[in-house]
Amino acid sequence: MKAIITDLDRTLLRTDKTLSEYTINTLKACREAGIFVMAATARPERTMLEYHKQIHFDASTVTNGARILLPDHVIEYSIPRESGTAISTKSW
Repeated sequence: MKAIITDLDRTLLRTDKTLSEYTINTLKACREAGIFVMAATARPERTMLEYHKQIHFDASTVTNGARILLPDHVIEYSIPRESGTAISTKSW
């Protein structure tokens, strides 16, 4: 399996946060050739949905890897509630 995994900001996107037609067409050709195309970004999911509509990523990892978006399900990694509560109530 071949794959392209790309960041969005300052990698896939232009400085005005848009995708060029060249980039869209190139990634479309890659997908048509059987190459898996994935986005990996620190952004939250809601801020990359516009790009997903244009590219149709096979998968995406968002929120610094805390969520992995696959075609048929989502994998989430989070801090357990008990740990979050202990951290938030601790006196430093």
